[in-house]
Amino acid sequence: MNDIIYPFWGKWSKDSGRHHLLVYHCLDVAAVVQVLIEKDEQIRKRIVRLSDRPIQDILPLLLFFAALHDVGKFSPVFQEKLPDLIKLLGRKVTGTTAQVHHTELGSWFWNAHIRSRLESEPFCLRSRQIISLDALAEAAYGHHGKPVSPKKNRRHFRGAEDAATAFVDQAISLFLKDMPFLFDDEESFRRLSWLFSGLLVLADWIGSSEKWFRYEQTAVPLQEYWSAALSQAEKAVEECGVLHPDPCRQGTFHTLLPNLPPETKPTSLQAYALTDVFPNPGPQMHIFEDLTGSGKTEAALLRAHGIMTAGEASGLFFALPTMATANAMYSRMAQTYRALFTEGSRPSLMLSHGARAIHEEFLSSIELEKATAQSTFMEDEESGPECRRWLSDNRKKALLAPCGAGTLDQALLGVLPARHQCLRLLGLSRTVLIADEIHAYDEYTGKILQSLLTFLGAMGTSVILLTATLTKALRKQFVQAYLLGRGLEAPDLECVDFPLATSVSDEGCLEVPLESTRKIDVPVQLTDNPDDMFEALRQAHAAGACSCWIRNTVNDAVAAYERLLAEGIPQEDVILFHARFAMVDRLDTEKRVLELFGKNSTPELRKGKIVIGTQVLEQSLNLDWDILLSDLAPMDLMIQRAGRCHRFAFSFARPIGHEKPLMIVLSPEPDITISRTWYANLLGDSVWVYPRQAVLWRTAHLLKQEGRIKLPEKARNLMEKAYGGENAYGGLEAPEILLEADKKAEGDDRAKHTMAYLNTLKLDQGYSIDASDMRWEEDVRVPTRLGEDTIRLRLCTVQNGKISLWVPGRMTATACARSEVPVSAIKVKEPLIADSALKQELEKFKESMPDQGKYCVLMPLFASNNEEWEGKAVDGKGRNIKILYSKRTGIRLG
Repeated sequence: MNDIIYPFWGKWSKDSGRHHLLVYHCLDVAAVVQVLIEKDEQIRKRIVRLSDRPIQDILPLLLFFAALHDVGKFSPVFQEKLPDLIKLLGRKVTGTTAQVHHTELGSWFWNAHIRSRLESEPFCLRSRQIISLDALAEAAYGHHGKPVSPKKNRRHFRGAEDAATAFVDQAISLFLKDMPFLFDDEESFRRLSWLFSGLLVLADWIGSSEKWFRYEQTAVPLQEYWSAALSQAEKAVEECGVLHPDPCRQGTFHTLLPNLPPETKPTSLQAYALTDVFPNPGPQMHIFEDLTGSGKTEAALLRAHGIMTAGEASGLFFALPTMATANAMYSRMAQTYRALFTEGSRPSLMLSHGARAIHEEFLSSIELEKATAQSTFMEDEESGPECRRWLSDNRKKALLAPCGAGTLDQALLGVLPARHQCLRLLGLSRTVLIADEIHAYDEYTGKILQSLLTFLGAMGTSVILLTATLTKALRKQFVQAYLLGRGLEAPDLECVDFPLATSVSDEGCLEVPLESTRKIDVPVQLTDNPDDMFEALRQAHAAGACSCWIRNTVNDAVAAYERLLAEGIPQEDVILFHARFAMVDRLDTEKRVLELFGKNSTPELRKGKIVIGTQVLEQSLNLDWDILLSDLAPMDLMIQRAGRCHRFAFSFARPIGHEKPLMIVLSPEPDITISRTWYANLLGDSVWVYPRQAVLWRTAHLLKQEGRIKLPEKARNLMEKAYGGENAYGGLEAPEILLEADKKAEGDDRAKHTMAYLNTLKLDQGYSIDASDMRWEEDVRVPTRLGEDTIRLRLCTVQNGKISLWVPGRMTATACARSEVPVSAIKVKEPLIADSALKQELEKFKESMPDQGKYCVLMPLFASNNEEWEGKAVDGKGRNIKILYSKRTGIRLG
């Protein structure tokens, strides 16, 4: 036994004062890696596909690098952070200090010592083989969430080189002595490094838990400790919740979708999803195009289950465009997700977005897991969703769960230079990614999504994309991106039918026209007079009909809401819904809207109700109104909005005069002779939301020409003509003056495309500093979408000298998150507080918060008139502004 390797600490407990020997921690992590690979079929498959070699040939290398992930901790720079412990271990304190991280020291040691060890006897690796191993080394030493550069200074290891080298020799003896070094494929190892880096981060987090790996200070032979570590790793991996249960093998249409009535029959799309369209299972991507409300979500669940039972995935993640739609999908899945897995299993259901701490059902699911862990019996224990606490305690672990719903942003962070992006990729690699509303993203986010598809294609991960409105050009781009990762040429896509299923795999491409089981036929009227819109709302209210006006900007929505109240519509009959509410108030409004206008609505609940809202109403929320009003927006959004008019076939009769659907659109006349400000003249700031005026003009022209939105018959015609792309329907040219005005918007789109390319990671560079042109940042600072910078105002009230969060009660992370509202960073910079005593009290209040107020601005509000609260702030230009907030209208700046 070589005693030189033992007197180095790797972990230390501040509470107990106990420490864990460094060599033991290194083996703990390697043991977790081995157990994860042994027990997780999907991880094994991904490793084999990425490395292009059998698991028994590649596993020793992965364990070797896992064991050496913390070799940089042998350095005095790390060890002497605890000088008293150094003395206890029997070594001298040298006074070595430096601003260098142990991961950078480990990277230096690889280059300075370990490489040469492998180049000499008995391995005699060639330089090309060593270069291939560099990719795995970079993954190993980047296990703190981002790649590192080696710090080349021998003095950082002075007095510890012999011990570190001796441990390397022991690791070689443990893992590499029978290793067949039959490789020199740098590209495959670089691709493998993306998965290995995530695997190592996960193993390090599990292996660092004293719950499973008790701190040991007694020296024993490493082979003996390795056996004990493997035993503990088995227990840790089983208990932490990272392993997915097996899928249900005998699932049928009704058992997999238990929330559907027994008499329900599969739609054409759902029947297709139940079929294994490719003879040999393997990675696959499907694009399902069908009308809103046609059962695409259920079809995606059925196809995902088919992929799972074929052994190509062990779970699924639903990615939605907004937090509201993610919340709705989470609640929807909570009723049925257990049916996808074997009976008696307890799969975690995860909610993943930036404000999940405010979702009561998700928080309850974590407590359910805690309760069931403490008791062998719990009444109705199968009734709700469940989530393992270890998985839920960090948003970066969210995608490791077997089942989840969240915003697409959480998945996109896997291909951006965000810390621990590799952990997100690892989670996604084991599941089927289901991305809904894929038409809803701009050029920047859309290009990042395509990069994600390329990464997932390379990893052999299956994907399902859902949309009601997709151009042929965009469908082709998604197919190309996925097949690029698979190393395959994209075929020509010719089919223009709708509904349509497009399926691609290594075996080829299928374009399958489908029968439509739902039809939308909504008459459309255009008006350029806002008074007509208000008159339509008043008439609907008088008739007892429910109505909705979707406005393009928050300011326009607030103005319409206030005008209705001023004209005498009772306040209890008008609901304002937009994104600038404190989260607690936004969720309350969202819940009320779903109750009033969802599938389970009643005539009494809906009678005379009016909703004035923004784009939060148009995506993935199952809502129904008797009459729908809308500002003019691009055609795909108009189709989405029309789908909310008479969406459900209720058992009760609609109000007299509203038996048939109607959509009224506030739009300038689509004349040939118009000005450059054609759109802005009527809809003002909407032009900043939808700057492509030619698309808007074509949309208005088509709506006026057709007089209705009739789907599926006119779906392709409306989309292709509105966007002016290649199509089989003939061109529709917008006025030259708008085409000229759109050149700036087109330039902005090209800039977004370039920025997306610069920001996204480069697959073939592997997990390394060179994979990004940008700095690696915390995920809250890496943009998944472009737009003006925003900050989160955390609202608090000041009454009688007492400061409270907007959500009163106990100070918790949940209460903090529910008290926040996003605003433009240009419009609000900081609060304006003249009272020095209040300023000091606010600082104390901030320090009492769980996060000490990081990444937010604390905004004190004082009671004003009419249920409003008022505060003062300074904007980005240094000007004093007033801030008004109420539960009815949200935040207003002036």
